[in-house]
Amino acid sequence: MKKIILPGLLLMVLPFFTNAQCTTTNATSCVCETTGSTNCDLLPDIHVARPPLLVSGSSGIIEYSQSGNGANDGRLRISVSTPNIGHGPLEVRTTNRYICGTDTITGTAPATCTNTGLPPKQLVVQRVYTKNGNAMTYIDRNAGSMTYHPTHGHMHVDDWGVYSLRIQTNDPNPLNWPVVANGAKLAFCLMDYGSCSTYGGHCVDDNGNTLLNGDFPNYGLGGGQYNCSPTVQGISSGYTDIYYQSLDGMWIDIPPGTCNGTYMIVVQLDPYNYFLEEDETNNILAIPYTLTQQVSAAAVSITPSSTGAVCKYRSYIECYRNSR
Repeated sequence: MKKIILPGLLLMVLPFFTNAQCTTTNATSCVCETTGSTNCDLLPDIHVARPPLLVSGSSGIIEYSQSGNGANDGRLRISVSTPNIGHGPLEVRTTNRYICGTDTITGTAPATCTNTGLPPKQLVVQRVYTKNGNAMTYIDRNAGSMTYHPTHGHMHVDDWGVYSLRIQTNDPNPLNWPVVANGAKLAFCLMDYGSCSTYGGHCVDDNGNTLLNGDFPNYGLGGGQYNCSPTVQGISSGYTDIYYQSLDGMWIDIPPGTCNGTYMIVVQLDPYNYFLEEDETNNILAIPYTLTQQVSAAAVSITPSSTGAVCKYRSYIECYRNSR
């Protein structure tokens, strides 16, 4: 009797078989970033996705006026998606070393540091997977710290994201633009929130090409199951993590008196380069956003008490200019 393999079944089996040969314990079919290479580090490449910063509402951005909104007074709440388009996972593992102020503790950490009154910071490592032909090995490298986040109920990687509202200039580096408002240096729990195909448009390469699951040669490397574990967190290749605006800390504080008008939301990931990536230069995204709930341009006037240049509060001046 002839054995018949149905085409549809073959299409279903082949991707599974291929992915099964590229895991954190098997590098047989894993592909290196450099074409033709069979020995390489399989590094992540974290980007900032545009879609959540282009929409208003619960899945994007919400601007609040300076009064009448309780704790949200003057806040610009933002949603941030951080896809990994690299050839390897971003994997973070805890150690048994802790920081309390200037002291380093090995072993069991106290709930609260006696010298600071704050929770201790737990030192973490980044696990970098290495393809050696068909064999998979790894190294662990120091990568900053994690801290327990009481309002989220789990550990967060410290200093993961920095958010600001800025005025664009001719300088090509958004980090040099004048700052109107800052957010916190936010710590994140890193997890596989969803795949690049599930969140279409979130995963885009440096040439502007949208990437779906099938575009990743090592899709799912890392397992696709990272979560807010107290010991291991991460983002697999071809997955993204999303922090929506409703979560604690996901906002920029707009100063009272800031004028309505168009500014730039600037998001920077891993500002201290704790994590090793394929590209360390693509962790910044600047998106225009128009404030509408702040001070109206028509309501603003400037009456100098003496002659001379007024430079300190540029946002006020821009608002005044726009009203003339």
